[in-house]
Amino acid sequence: MTPLKDTRPFVRYVRTLTIREGEFPDYMSPYDCRLVYAMESGGRIDFPSGGCALRKGTLLIWPSGMEYRYVIPIGGEMALFAVNFDLDAAGDPPAFPIPPVRVETFCPERMIKAPECAELPLADAPLVLSDAYFCEGLLHDMLEEYERQRLFMQETLSAMMTRLLFSVARQRVQSEGGALVDQILGYIHSHYAEDLTNIRLGEVFGFHPNSLNRLIVRQTGQSLHQYLLTYRLRQAMPLIEAGAEPIAAVAARVGFSDPGYFSKLFRSKIGCSPIEYRKG
Repeated sequence: MTPLKDTRPFVRYVRTLTIREGEFPDYMSPYDCRLVYAMESGGRIDFPSGGCALRKGTLLIWPSGMEYRYVIPIGGEMALFAVNFDLDAAGDPPAFPIPPVRVETFCPERMIKAPECAELPLADAPLVLSDAYFCEGLLHDMLEEYERQRLFMQETLSAMMTRLLFSVARQRVQSEGGALVDQILGYIHSHYAEDLTNIRLGEVFGFHPNSLNRLIVRQTGQSLHQYLLTYRLRQAMPLIEAGAEPIAAVAARVGFSDPGYFSKLFRSKIGCSPIEYRKG
């Protein structure tokens, strides 16, 4: 399983696409990954796992080899952003677009396989996000970059695609408990100087501490306790820089009752002691 942060996306093709009734009626198989974003509502995409209505703001990502077809209602059409890409640019990937082919002519040996990625599960069904309006501006920028073919275009597109995929992964996670996490983090930001513990936060929000911890880990990558410690240290840094208070007083102001533990933690996280940090 490859973490998303260790992938190097390679963007092969960016375009806008208007599909009308009767176009692309057959199931097709792509040789690379596909991303589609619906600019307007209309029609659907069918996959072996089922169909997905293309309402405005819907974003889909699916891997190489996954069969799909567009289904447009009578007299209808749909406008899409479409991106052909590799999730990881290992080796020397072909730079020109690789068109999909009908299922019966698909050659598995030509497929550019995407690594398995926990943050973007694509193996059994496409990843689908509704109301993914956050990506529209970035897709416009990617299209402009692709069409102008400027110096360092490929590197710039790769950076843009990386940003988009991280945004998609974050949005996917935040859709599962994001509102509660925002409340918990907001509470920490307002009460970090108090005697906060996982048990105390569980009492405030009416959840078992272990459940809250799992939710915070999923949303932030840190345990609840580590998030609190990191936030306290960040609040301490400008106070230490200001130089108006003893280090022990700064530690107490941000929620550490033991100045020795504060100094030890500060050194382990920041790389120097609070006194050294103050001296610059």
